[in-house]
Amino acid sequence: MYNNGRFNSRPNFRQTMKKKKGNALAHLEKFTAVQQLAIFAPDLTITVTQYNENQFFKASTFFRGRQIEAIHKGKKSARQALCSKIIKQFKLLDEHRGAGASESMSIGMHLEEELPNSESNSFKSEISSDHLQSMEVVTHMEPELKSEQAGPLAKAHGYTGSYNCSNILNQLDNDGRTIPKMEAQAQNMDTSYVNLMPPPVINHTRSVPRNNANEEYKLPSTGISTHDAKTPTSHLFEKFKSGVDFQFSDTIRDDNTGLFVIQLGFTDGVMFEGYGRNKKLAKHHACAVALEARLHMGPFDLPEGCGLGNKQSKPGSSSNSFIKPTDAALLNQIDSLIGKAKKESFPSPSKDPMYVEPGRIISRVNELHPGIGSQIVCTQDEGKQSLFHCSVNIMGTEFLGHGRAKKQAKHDLCSKILRDMHGYNLKAPRAGQEIFCSEDIQTRGRVADKMQDAIVMKFNELCTNGVDQDAHKMKVLAGICMTREPVTDESEETPTVIALGTGTKTMTGDYISSIGTAVIDCHGEIISRRNLKRYFYAELQKITNGEGLASIFERKDGQGKFALRDGIKFHLYINTTTCGDARVFNPNSDDDFEDFNIGKGSRGILRSKIENGEGTVPIKKEESVLTWDGIIGNARLKTMSCSDKVMRWNVLGLQGALLNQLIEPIYLSSISLGGLYHRQHFPRAMFERIDDIGLDLGSSFKLNKPMMSPCGTEEPRRAKNTPPFSINWCIIDETLEKIDTVTGKQTNKISSRLCKRELFQLYLLGPVVDKSYATKIQEIKTKSYLDAKNLSTEYQSVKNGLYEKMKSSNVGYWVKKPEEFESFAI
Repeated sequence: MYNNGRFNSRPNFRQTMKKKKGNALAHLEKFTAVQQLAIFAPDLTITVTQYNENQFFKASTFFRGRQIEAIHKGKKSARQALCSKIIKQFKLLDEHRGAGASESMSIGMHLEEELPNSESNSFKSEISSDHLQSMEVVTHMEPELKSEQAGPLAKAHGYTGSYNCSNILNQLDNDGRTIPKMEAQAQNMDTSYVNLMPPPVINHTRSVPRNNANEEYKLPSTGISTHDAKTPTSHLFEKFKSGVDFQFSDTIRDDNTGLFVIQLGFTDGVMFEGYGRNKKLAKHHACAVALEARLHMGPFDLPEGCGLGNKQSKPGSSSNSFIKPTDAALLNQIDSLIGKAKKESFPSPSKDPMYVEPGRIISRVNELHPGIGSQIVCTQDEGKQSLFHCSVNIMGTEFLGHGRAKKQAKHDLCSKILRDMHGYNLKAPRAGQEIFCSEDIQTRGRVADKMQDAIVMKFNELCTNGVDQDAHKMKVLAGICMTREPVTDESEETPTVIALGTGTKTMTGDYISSIGTAVIDCHGEIISRRNLKRYFYAELQKITNGEGLASIFERKDGQGKFALRDGIKFHLYINTTTCGDARVFNPNSDDDFEDFNIGKGSRGILRSKIENGEGTVPIKKEESVLTWDGIIGNARLKTMSCSDKVMRWNVLGLQGALLNQLIEPIYLSSISLGGLYHRQHFPRAMFERIDDIGLDLGSSFKLNKPMMSPCGTEEPRRAKNTPPFSINWCIIDETLEKIDTVTGKQTNKISSRLCKRELFQLYLLGPVVDKSYATKIQEIKTKSYLDAKNLSTEYQSVKNGLYEKMKSSNVGYWVKKPEEFESFAI
């Protein structure tokens, strides 16, 4: 069949092979002889010439050092007959369908050779049909081979270039040789030159026929290897269990050679290295080395670019001459590639048998639950920012996965199946991932997973239903959840999402406001806490409206400040660790534990954020005081890092100075991180650096030590530009709000519901819990925001004491905003 000048054998063959991939050998019955031969010799070229005027054609090719020819009526039939003959001669089907399969031609669709009647009768009169096959298969040397490389049959006839049928037939009588003798010598001919042929390489192009006299065809591309349908990596995952028997290290690249290096480590301590032009080739090389050394498998025909060299390999030997990992030569080559770097710099293979690599999550679920793919139901929301949802029911338990693409949703679904049902660990094996449990919460990590699932699901839901098409763009997502039941891994309570926030930037000094209408700090954690305070005001308003039983607050003794009802707890989730001191460590090092590794001057100290940028810097004494006129005069607007602010929450509470006049301090019960968690560094930033500085906390406050844990599913690193806006939402809101991080206001230049002025308005117009408070509010209305905050005397006393103790203990200087920022009145 011709299609635009190109020859196609069964147009659906390419699609069939693409679907079957490496399993083509299991479907031989469905292929013709041409297609079967394409599996074993994808680079084979067939030449078709017209044999006589009766539409007989001769198909010929060079296969395994022999010239094979077949004659049939019609071009296509000649090709089929030739391929059938090759399969029968070399018994290509026997390995996959048992002995005799090639001889009987019982596999697939084959065609016997058909000769013209006159020639067929002439041949039968001279020789028996048993010897016809021996005559038709004649040797044909490669043109570049020398005469001394020819076999005994060629030398006996003075062979110098090539043979054909007529040469042999003409010399039979002159030499007095019979066909059986020729066949016997043909069987003993020297075939050493065959090893000089290059290995077969898959070729996805075919020669296009241009005329009817002499046409060349290449077999249809199968897309699989002629040596083995599986790569060394596939064999390794079949023979050994990832995470239990072996583990791959991170791939590094040598700047001098440009080669990628990967280490394959087994749990018994044996290591193998692989090299390649890219990461995939290096991984294939490492797997092939390991399989040869441990299981004596191979050799493997690896693609060009695998290994330390680029020379073409010979059939019968592994590509690039694999070296055993114990050889001194390999060790010298490793040292030359890595340079001065030690082998110990490779991360050790994971000893955790329950760890699953991100790329193996879906396949592991298929192994544990065969056929689950057909049971997964995928749906898509309506709208431009729609989400995909995948669900499946396993043994009565419903699992849900979400994502902006169907593949992401399926990956999320499979992650939850492995994590929740089978207890697999989906985090990358790093040091310092131990959970810090508190007195109230003892967990193995499931609590953090619940918080992550609740926050991410709510955020995706809000972005889908919102009108802003860019709301989902973020680098940092933070949220605060509330629980009412005891917090355990076994608890079936779904955390209630109270507040959400995204963002990584602060406002610029060009847009500072003296009337409290701009939000200075737009980091996700800070935005979430501001929304939480709005929720507290709304819950206090229920008491004023006579709905006290529905509020989360109550008076324990009927008087005094309000407190949370028993069992209510708040939990903070961040998709990455807080900026500042919690990030001052090397996440890729297993030895970065103690402060003296880099110097005590860089860890455990207060840091400030960069104006309208990302990252933090230590605060110098001479830079710790900000002035209004200095900021207007182009001085940097400094804001304390999130690590420092969360540390302050662990002393003063989440409620702030204004609400502290109404309610008792409220502390976080847990902090869950989606990434960059470290057991030594994160607790240091949250409370340990001020644990022994002698704080005077009074009667109402304490140094809170919440449960801290990494999430089971690690958030990927988002290496992209930060969007110039911050998104916020509270449970009392119907829609999301977007804040411009440059101006600190909404994108339409209207002040945000989170600014100081709006929160002060809630305080003044908020709950009237008793007459004394109503009288105080009337007096405060004539005063400023700063005056109202100073009415919380105990709060201010503990706060100022904290600042002084940190200063005297070399923890650092806390940068306060100028009084002009908070001197406004309503």
